[in-house]
Amino acid sequence: MLLWPALASGAVVINEIHYAPADKTVPEEFVELYNDGPAADLSGWYFSNGISYTFPEGTVLGSGGYLAVAQSPQTLVSIYGPIDAIFGPCGGRLSND
Repeated sequence: MLLWPALASGAVVINEIHYAPADKTVPEEFVELYNDGPAADLSGWYFSNGISYTFPEGTVLGSGGYLAVAQSPQTLVSIYGPIDAIFGPCGGRLSND
């Protein structure tokens, strides 16, 4: 999985990858990002390996903030309840390996 552009500061990291749901027929895969540094503009950043998703213009991840990129945002909200920052749907699938 590639998050581009390169994260030079190391502040934004992949915090969680939910790649193997118990029920393979439910589209609940997601990737969660966490920002340990100052607010980061994610406009144009993208995933291109496994899943495909490009963040829209104006996407900012605040300091100490989390966001999820989901296979199906609606499914994720129905399972986990309200989520402050959720994006998607993303294309592709995460590898179960």
